[in-house]
Amino acid sequence: MSPRPLAFKQRFVEPILTGAKRQTLRKQASLIAGDTVQATCRWGDPPFARLLVTRVDRVVRSRLTRADAQADGFETLRDLLDFLDDTYGTVGVLWRISFEVDSPVGQ
Repeated sequence: MSPRPLAFKQRFVEPILTGAKRQTLRKQASLIAGDTVQATCRWGDPPFARLLVTRVDRVVRSRLTRADAQADGFETLRDLLDFLDDTYGTVGVLWRISFEVDSPVGQ
C-alpha cells in the first residue's frame, strides 16, 4: 500500500525540504506516529517529498506557543494564528502532526 497524500500550500515546500517546517496543524487527522505520507501541493499532484510522521496529538489553539509557530514554519505565534484563522476560521482544537523528511521526491 503506497503512502497517502498530505497536501501543503506551495509556500511550504522549501521550508519542509530544508527542515524549517517540521509540523502541521490540521482540523482533522487520521495519522499516527510511524505513518509515512506523500507531501503534495494539491490532491492528485505528484509528491515533492515523503514524510515520516513522528508524533500526532491534539492541541487547544490557545495553548499554541512560539515554538509551535517556528516548528510550523512561521516566525511568530501571531503569524501562525493569522494563518490558522485564514485557513480554518475559528477552531478551538487542532491536530498537531510532527514529521521529518524521509526522502525528497524528484530531487
